[in-house]
Amino acid sequence: MDFLSHILVGKIISSYQKKTAQLWAMFFSYLPDLFQLPAYIYLGYINNRPFFIPQNVDWNHTRNAYPFLHAITWEIPHSVFFLLLIILPIVFYFKLPKVAFLAYFTHILIDIPSHADEWALKPFYPLNYTFSGFTNAWAWPLYYMFLSWAALFLIIVLLHDRPVNEN
Repeated sequence: MDFLSHILVGKIISSYQKKTAQLWAMFFSYLPDLFQLPAYIYLGYINNRPFFIPQNVDWNHTRNAYPFLHAITWEIPHSVFFLLLIILPIVFYFKLPKVAFLAYFTHILIDIPSHADEWALKPFYPLNYTFSGFTNAWAWPLYYMFLSWAALFLIIVLLHDRPVNEN
């Protein structure tokens, strides 16, 4: 799934929370993909892309070509073990809203059906069990993404008039 869709899902799952909790949820719903920024820039660089912005085709075969980079930017942050051993303690230690943890977990769950083939998820990394989804939503054409964003935004609008949880 693309980064904007993850952020919108974070907004949706925190819609009954205070604004600060919503912001944390939106950040944590995107956080697993934030680790990919170095790989993103590197792939753009080695493929001579303008402003180091890689094209979707540049991601093909990177799992095998750059296993270490792939592990630290994709496999580890998208692992339930990372969620439980790193993210959960951070949420408790810094007294962040619990919805931040839920947002991170939701990111992993949503990525399972929306990443296939080479980008299939290994949610129990370093265990080698792979869940292959039915699409690579992150590589959809822009107009499909707009449809997805519109649907998610509509859900946000429909939830907008709900009461906020003050806890």
